[in-house]
Amino acid sequence: MFFDHLGIEWRYEPEGYRLSNGVKYLPDFYLPELDTWVEVKGSLRPTELKVLVRAAVELPRAPDITVTPGLLLLGDIPVSTGATTFTAFTRVANLAIIGSAFFTPGVESFDPDWVLMTFGRGVFFQPDQMDSFKPAFLMEELCKTATMSGDEARLQPHPSVGAALTRARSARFEHGEQG
Repeated sequence: MFFDHLGIEWRYEPEGYRLSNGVKYLPDFYLPELDTWVEVKGSLRPTELKVLVRAAVELPRAPDITVTPGLLLLGDIPVSTGATTFTAFTRVANLAIIGSAFFTPGVESFDPDWVLMTFGRGVFFQPDQMDSFKPAFLMEELCKTATMSGDEARLQPHPSVGAALTRARSARFEHGEQG
């Protein structure tokens, strides 16, 4: 419902992949206009985080000209009270950068209607080093406050994103979910 409301084309579970470590991975969605894979998780265990870091580096994408999220992690649908950010995994060479991103209308003539903008510093991980990290270290790194570095002006709530979140929450409850 969220993507439909914003007019973002999506494909549900388009294809499964075998990652280089042998793990089978099936992304939940693919957003072709944004060249972004989407994973929906209510909560994230350290073992799942390790898979997502590897997937962020290995999932097929068009050649990167700019640093855009390759994998977006969506959790529970937030109540929109301002600008809503999502966890984003960006690939740079063989590194995954875990940070934040938000949806905003495209402004350039070559942009799709909506784009994903990343902000802040993010945390860098190499997939091959993930097995040596302890869960506490992973969670501590991910909970560090991102440095906004002047990006606050771009992080403005857009009414269409808030409306899309409200619509998605309503659709969940119409289909019998509680909470």
